[in-house]
Amino acid sequence: MSAPRSGNALLLLAVVVAIAAPAYAQTLSDPTRPPSYSESGRDGEPRVSMGPVLQSVIVSGGRKLALIDGRTYTVGDKVGEAKLVAISGSEVTLRESGGNKILRLTPEAQKTTAAPKADPPRISRTPTRTKGQE
Repeated sequence: MSAPRSGNALLLLAVVVAIAAPAYAQTLSDPTRPPSYSESGRDGEPRVSMGPVLQSVIVSGGRKLALIDGRTYTVGDKVGEAKLVAISGSEVTLRESGGNKILRLTPEAQKTTAAPKADPPRISRTPTRTKGQE
């Protein structure tokens, strides 16, 4: 008679685990979600938007598109109160009443110029002769 009790205990355990599992699940962030939609910044603090965020740029042949705050724009379009006046491979220029504003894909990145590498030593293709080889 202990066999049916063992089966019931296993069934009860399986039901308890199935009910409790969602309570321990973690909420994962979507890695494909654009940065402006992130709930928090890198330090865990809530993200405060300081204006439009450039998320992607497409420059292909004669087409130039910019993805800003989840919407696609071309040169001449209005982005809020500003006008999109230029799109390059990594930034866009907005003209506002106070002047131009540049949005970059990676605003934290700093451009640096690397020193050119030294030329590798040249290898002579003519055989060298040592003393006594003539």
